[in-house]
Amino acid sequence: MDPELRLVLEEDADKGLRLVAAGTGQRCGLTRFCGDEEELDAELRSLRGELDRVAGHGRERLAEMRELANQADPVQVWQEMEALSDEEQMVSYFNALPRATRSRVAEHVLTRVSAFKGRAPQFAGRYNSDSNLLE
Repeated sequence: MDPELRLVLEEDADKGLRLVAAGTGQRCGLTRFCGDEEELDAELRSLRGELDRVAGHGRERLAEMRELANQADPVQVWQEMEALSDEEQMVSYFNALPRATRSRVAEHVLTRVSAFKGRAPQFAGRYNSDSNLLE
C-alpha cells in the first residue's frame, strides 16, 4: 500500500462506520457502512478473506514469474533483443524482464558477445550494473 495511505474508520451519523484507505486527497471505501458491531465484523471477515485470496494468487504468480525467469535462455533473449527494430525497443524489452533474467542476459552480452558487433556496443554503453537496467 502507498506509504501515504492509511486505514481509518469513516463515520456517517445516519449510516454508521466503514473502513477506508485514506491519503493525501484520496479516499477509497473498503467496506460498506455498518450500523453495528456484527455488521462491521462481517465486513472485516469478508475483507480478510478477499485479502487472503489475493495473497494466494500473488504467491502463485510470483512463483510462476520466478520459474519463467529461471527458464529464460540468455542467448535466446539476446537474439530476440537484437531482432527488435530500434535501440529504444531493445531498452524497453530488456528493462521489462525480471531482474534475474536481466542479470544473466547482461553477463552473456558483456562476456560472450563481440563488443564490436550488432547492438552489443549500445548495450554495454547503456547497461547499469547496479540496477541491472539499460538507461
